[in-house]
Amino acid sequence: MGGYVGELRHEATDEDRSERKGPFMAAKPASAKPAPRWASYEAAGKYAGITGRTVANLVYEGKLKVYRIGPRIVRVDLNELDALFRDESA
Repeated sequence: MGGYVGELRHEATDEDRSERKGPFMAAKPASAKPAPRWASYEAAGKYAGITGRTVANLVYEGKLKVYRIGPRIVRVDLNELDALFRDESA
């Protein structure tokens, strides 16, 4: 009886998948932002090969956005830090 169930199973093709609509079948847009990678000033500095003070200066100059998590906790997104250095080197 187990073989009979397997024979009835329909294998989805690419055409079937493209016809499906709904929130779970929606493809990600090509311009989707990657998930944020949070880091402190010191950790971001070590990641980029600069000091934490330099990261703080980039924030102060408005070149890097800071995200406040609490009254004393601030983080930067490493993706934005990567983009900053890619833009300056180009």
